Amino acid sequence: MQLTNFDRCRMIYGKYLETFPDKPQIWVDFAEMENVLQEHDRCRQIYQSAINLPVLNMPEVVWKAYIDFEFRLGNFKNVRALYTLLLSKTKHVKAWVSFARFEKE
Repeated sequence: MQLTNFDRCRMIYGKYLETFPDKPQIWVDFAEMENVLQEHDRCRQIYQSAINLPVLNMPEVVWKAYIDFEFRLGNFKNVRALYTLLLSKTKHVKAWVSFARFEKE
């Protein structure tokens, strides 16, 4: 990244995720790289791929990062849709509390 060879970074992230798709922080780091580059559609695609995986350790890390990303962009409609999807997949109380805080704001 310091050499600004972002295509190479994308390739490395892609290979890493092929080998270790269950590592949530790598998904988040990859998406955040795209966010820094103002590639918001790519960032969303990465998050979407991650949340659709059946095998992901600590998926809440990815969900939180994705929701925070959309919130920072001011896409509250997307935030609400993400919370709706998340709440259909989990009944964890922290997810409900987080959604309630979002709606309160």
